[in-house]
Amino acid sequence: MRLLFSIVAAFAAVLCMGLVGIASASAAEFEGSPVGAKLEAEALATQVFEAGGKEGLKVKCSLLKVIKGEVEKTKALTQDALIEYAMCEETAGNLEVNNIQAEYEFSADGTASVLKPVLIETKVAGECMITVPTQNALGSIAYTNLERNGHKGVEIIPSVTKIKSEGAGNKQKPCNYTLKESEEAHTNEGGKYKGESFVWAVGGEVKWTAL
Repeated sequence: MRLLFSIVAAFAAVLCMGLVGIASASAAEFEGSPVGAKLEAEALATQVFEAGGKEGLKVKCSLLKVIKGEVEKTKALTQDALIEYAMCEETAGNLEVNNIQAEYEFSADGTASVLKPVLIETKVAGECMITVPTQNALGSIAYTNLERNGHKGVEIIPSVTKIKSEGAGNKQKPCNYTLKESEEAHTNEGGKYKGESFVWAVGGEVKWTAL
């Protein structure tokens, strides 16, 4: 995907500190300071996107970083971030994948939205290309406040399902499938995304707070 996948996913990143333990909530907010501080992120685990039709395919990425994102308010219900995934491969065909960029809106209530279409494309043009269209309120995502390497931030723990996508390429299946096939795959859970990451603010701190 050129994007999401983190929210990483990657579909993705966001604000947090304070509170110890894992949580997801319907009433929550992000807190960050100072306003304008750049957000940074790192992968704590392999970022995995499962897609395809009945055959299924997986794209795995070892690294992620924030390309664009900053503390927008001292308290906010959502946080936008442009994430780039690197060292990626499509495992079904052992195909190397270009870096993927995904633009997300993370919600403190435990969901994320894909703000722009994401393109996942093999390094060899035409082998396999997956497109993840814009979509809203994908879940679920848990957040936990964490201090790591001197940074006070938030660990993002996605377990996202029902991600829509479509694929094309000269590698035939599993890269060729429709949006409808992606929705019907995996016992109607559609595409899936998982992979923990850690987000912090340069020269500041972020945290997630249940209200």
